[in-house]
Amino acid sequence: MISLKLWFASLWMPKNRILKELRRVYFETNNALDSLLKKNGFENTLDSVDFDMDNIGIEELRRKMANEHNIKVLSLVSILGRKKAVFQARKELLKVGIRLGKMARYELGVGNSISDMLRAAKIMYRILGIDFEIKPITSNEVLMFVNRCSLSKVYYDVTCEVLSAADEGVVRGLNSNFEMSFVQRITSGAEKCKAQIKIRRTSD
Repeated sequence: MISLKLWFASLWMPKNRILKELRRVYFETNNALDSLLKKNGFENTLDSVDFDMDNIGIEELRRKMANEHNIKVLSLVSILGRKKAVFQARKELLKVGIRLGKMARYELGVGNSISDMLRAAKIMYRILGIDFEIKPITSNEVLMFVNRCSLSKVYYDVTCEVLSAADEGVVRGLNSNFEMSFVQRITSGAEKCKAQIKIRRTSD
């Protein structure tokens, strides 16, 4: 049975709640990238809190977050080279995503069913300005197609490659029986992002 919190949030989420969750994503992702830059000897000169967080709008905050992600990912690439930078950053952003997914699972009362996971994922993607649809493939695999992504208008391809690891982590955090991996992205020239979601075990 779906929890009331999950059901209500899937129907409507007030602007202040969206901003609250978006701020959480903003700080969690940027802190992970900052830590990785510092670990590799880079002195970060970008102040992530040098703006009025209380009065910024949703779209403006999404755009600011995406721009900062671009700067930090490109800085990592300049230090480590693309392959190593992407590997290290994806590893850290996966952890961030799992943590965010686990928090959402607890706060929304997400159960173990496929429908609960997908409903929760839609809520979290709505916060980022992302809309997706699901196409079942087999009893243990579905495809996710992203039709609209506000971040794709700002992200460089390499930034999207890195930050998509957070998305993959969120799904795992929402339910450890699910694994998601992107196979195409809008920022790489595809019409839609596409991800495979594999299910190891389900209970409806």
